[in-house]
Amino acid sequence: MGRDPQDFRYTQVRLASIGEAVAELGAAMEGYRDLQVDITGMSVRGPAVRNGEFLITVRGVDHEGLPVVAFHGATDFGEALRGISARVNNGTMKWKADEYAR
Repeated sequence: MGRDPQDFRYTQVRLASIGEAVAELGAAMEGYRDLQVDITGMSVRGPAVRNGEFLITVRGVDHEGLPVVAFHGATDFGEALRGISARVNNGTMKWKADEYAR
């Protein structure tokens, strides 16, 4: 079956840091941050196997108006969100041309 619910515990500190990450991502997407890329969307793919990784795809538009994409993975959904937020805000996200943009 599934995982034991007792293994899934969030502390107040961890919940607060995930909440801050979500708020920062929202601020970035709403244009309140001066970033190298304007984020236009994100999608999440859950783990295909137990203990696998979540993969978050981040889409955006660079300062030249070209569509770009970046990826971030983590074994925990909250950590994936925190990682995306940190990398977007500190400029370490590796953006590449989005060949599939419409």
